Amino acid sequence: MTKKVLIVEDDESIRDLFQLYLVRFHAEMYEASNGIEALGMLKEVSPALIITDLSMPLMDGITLIKAVRGHIIESLRSIPILAITGGDNAAKEAAVAAGANSVLGKTMHNAEIRQIVGLLLK
Repeated sequence: MTKKVLIVEDDESIRDLFQLYLVRFHAEMYEASNGIEALGMLKEVSPALIITDLSMPLMDGITLIKAVRGHIIESLRSIPILAITGGDNAAKEAAVAAGANSVLGKTMHNAEIRQIVGLLLK
């Protein structure tokens, strides 16, 4: 069965970059440009992984992570979440405190992404 990955990022070029990085996992990619859009897609998509930026308009990544972790449906509540940020350590700590499984800075490398996504998609 093909795994689904939901990429939540307001910058289309970064969404495209993640799609390139994730080709080797043969996953179905879904995209949302903010947290509100992502929450609306959750039941329909049922992703095996959510990759979310922390800084977005309408609903930021921290709020999205908290909403997913507080979801009434257990299978959605337990989806692994990889947060990405251009922010400092405080932003990374806030993402982990909200329930992110892992956090990467936006200066990440292809190898880092492949390794973390590989672990989270198992």
